[in-house]
Amino acid sequence: MDRLGGLGAGLAIALENFFPPLPSEVILPLAGFAAGLGSFTLASALIWTTLGSLLGALGLYALGRVVGEERIRRMVDRMPLVDVADLDRTVD
Repeated sequence: MDRLGGLGAGLAIALENFFPPLPSEVILPLAGFAAGLGSFTLASALIWTTLGSLLGALGLYALGRVVGEERIRRMVDRMPLVDVADLDRTVD
């Protein structure tokens, strides 16, 4: 966080959307801590992480549009701990 500042926090949050092992529960407190130390401002942290989250969500949306609902349904059907009914609730 110190090296990349608010932009780095935003990039980390955007990547968190694509790679679930990167938990935002770790990234956001670190960004707040770094802002508290004066590495960047709290406003900068809020703006960059919000933009990162938005860009990550838009990236996932675009991926879903390109792949198509039927292929995603087949992928979800093969995933452990995920049910196709969960996907149906998000689509409706």
